[in-house]
Amino acid sequence: MKTKGNLKNLFTLSFFLFTFTLLGQTIPEMDITSEGIILPRYTKADKATLPSQEGRVLYNMTDGVLAYQNDSGWYTVASTAKVLELIEQRFQPYVSLEGDRLYLAPGQFIVVPGISAAQCRVTDIDGNIYNCVTINGKTWMTENLKTETYTDGTPIPYGGAVTSLSPPDDYFFFLDDDPINKNINGLLYTHGAVNNNNHDLCPTGWHPAYKSDWEDLETFIGSDGWSGQQAKALKAQFAGWQSDPPFYVPADVYGLAVLPSMYYNAGPLQPTTARFWARNLGTLSTNNGAAIIFSWNDDTLNITEQFRTIGQSVRCVQN
Repeated sequence: MKTKGNLKNLFTLSFFLFTFTLLGQTIPEMDITSEGIILPRYTKADKATLPSQEGRVLYNMTDGVLAYQNDSGWYTVASTAKVLELIEQRFQPYVSLEGDRLYLAPGQFIVVPGISAAQCRVTDIDGNIYNCVTINGKTWMTENLKTETYTDGTPIPYGGAVTSLSPPDDYFFFLDDDPINKNINGLLYTHGAVNNNNHDLCPTGWHPAYKSDWEDLETFIGSDGWSGQQAKALKAQFAGWQSDPPFYVPADVYGLAVLPSMYYNAGPLQPTTARFWARNLGTLSTNNGAAIIFSWNDDTLNITEQFRTIGQSVRCVQN
């Protein structure tokens, strides 16, 4: 038995074994074996056929997420990317991942079938490691870009002390001028760093998301049951977003984990918005760049334009 002590008691008291039959197939039971605690798993196609059951926890093999069901519907517990982030940044050396085994303490682990195959990683020139997720055939970073260096080794200028900016100046900023915010929130860039014809910002084989990437994502999520709630489906859970329950509560259905990383310089920090540059220039003015805005009190995506010297986040997409 690989689980013991309080951990074993927690799982044996909190969960029960169950079996579901659908379309002639049986979803495997949750079980406690010599290989650890085996979570039931399912595909996205299975989900619609499952009867409602309060407290059900399953592993969604299609999207690589742990899902929890209550009487209101399905909620993402943690994406594969988020699990790996917690492992690397917050709980080492107490938590580790070996294959499909998620170790919670020495000798104590749960088994998440398929989690190893779902891993997606990319490293930038500065050595920052990013998790990624594939949504509708496109692979996105699940974290905001953090690099202070272009892919060819050219440093990106720091703009925190610059008093006058004009397009197409290329700079990066720290959220609230504090480097401690880089690890979680990433960096904020002017559009000149994103749409730079001489230097690539994203790792080799990746590009700053184009407006069309965001539009395709918005269209797909809308067709996948989240029409009018695309932003809600992409915002990270438990990430500090201002909310007004039961309204505007982040769901993070697809693991993109959008954080309320604001913009530079937003003034007093409040977790109310996330802003991303798209690679495209704006169409209303040569001083504008295409931008995507998530707001705490709006469940829809706002694809718009912003003045190019504002510091905003960047997500990279695989070529």
